[in-house]
Amino acid sequence: MPIASGVGKALTGRYEPRLDNKSRFTVPARWYERMGSPESVYVSQSFTSKTYLGVFAEGDFEKRLQPLRSRPLSDEKARDFLRVISNRTVLIPVDAQNRIRIPDNFLQYAGIKSDLVLSGSDEHFEVWSAANLPKERMEDEQRAADNVQCAKELGF
Repeated sequence: MPIASGVGKALTGRYEPRLDNKSRFTVPARWYERMGSPESVYVSQSFTSKTYLGVFAEGDFEKRLQPLRSRPLSDEKARDFLRVISNRTVLIPVDAQNRIRIPDNFLQYAGIKSDLVLSGSDEHFEVWSAANLPKERMEDEQRAADNVQCAKELGF
């Protein structure tokens, strides 16, 4: 499967759309282009302790799965994790206006009713309930210092 040309480009910034009356939202045009203008996207429930949804271009998500797929079928840990990923992820079409309709059970998982926040997160973006979005790390001096230290440790 060829990987779309936009895959691998950073998605930055933050948007605060609302769900429309059909529970859809528009992917920001700039992000949509940087994702390679996909016909569909993968949406997954978080794999962290936070409750948000991750939205990935098809090529990026497929690339992330590749190391697990190359593991032997006898690797129970890899098989179990692939099963978890498969059960917590859906492939969703993007309509002609760059809108996506996330299934109700995924919206419920993330606590999204109408107000949401789209947060750029490198090669994908996160969809948060406005009420559940964690505070930014730069809001106070200690968090800013922690962020600087983290950037140094990661070589950023």
